[in-house]
Amino acid sequence: METETNSLILRKIKYDQCDIGPYKVVIQNNKKNLGNLHPVELDLGPDLSDTDSIEPFEGSSDEYRPDDSFSESINSNNLESEELERTNEVSEDLFIVPESLPDIEKDVHRLDETAEINHQPIPPNIRKKKYFSPKIKTSKKRKRKPEQWVKRKAALSREKGQSYKSYKGEDIAAKSVAMGNLCPDKCRLKCSDKFTIEQRENIMFSFYKLDINGKNALLFNSIRSSSPGRKRKGATNHKTATYQYFLTLEKKQTLVCKRAFISLYQISKKKMKSFKIK
Repeated sequence: METETNSLILRKIKYDQCDIGPYKVVIQNNKKNLGNLHPVELDLGPDLSDTDSIEPFEGSSDEYRPDDSFSESINSNNLESEELERTNEVSEDLFIVPESLPDIEKDVHRLDETAEINHQPIPPNIRKKKYFSPKIKTSKKRKRKPEQWVKRKAALSREKGQSYKSYKGEDIAAKSVAMGNLCPDKCRLKCSDKFTIEQRENIMFSFYKLDINGKNALLFNSIRSSSPGRKRKGATNHKTATYQYFLTLEKKQTLVCKRAFISLYQISKKKMKSFKIK
């Protein structure tokens, strides 16, 4: 019973502290909890019933008037904050003028200089290269001398048409000009009658003055292939192409046979097969 009455007192104190204006605070009792209970007699003012409600305060009695001290403190704080805001505001028409004004032209010139400095491109980070002195070889190994190698000497002399020694130890004679017949007497082109001895020497010496790439290019351009004109009946392997051989002499191309071509340039049949188109 005492706990219920204490709760009623606390509820009354709570309503007294609230700033709800000039209204009476009336507490409505719960029928379920307070139906069969008899409260202790306390000086709580008028009796409370189940149909109590909040009504406007009209009388002059201060029995249930809420405490206005809290609302007055809030209003006083608001007034102080408004006064501070007014004091902090500065009029746009008022400004302070110093006794000695600075030189504006100098300041503008300084600003221009700083702007130019800021807009200058930043140079990239240039790394310094390290230079090391060349190492001096102190080893006792022999240096390479390819011009003195036996195989290299043999290859150079073979390109020039000179005599050399093969890797098997055989002595190979130098290239010589063909003096006799270039082809058999049965040849229809009669290649031996077309070239004199001087012309044969010029053809051979000019050919061996070239390097290996120049020689291959000359031979490749001198051989031409064409389809065969006729084929034999009953042959197992037919001829795929016919080849013609030309020699350039005095800016003129002369048709010769295969044997005359080989004897004038002093080359082998194996070399000829590498240039033929199958």
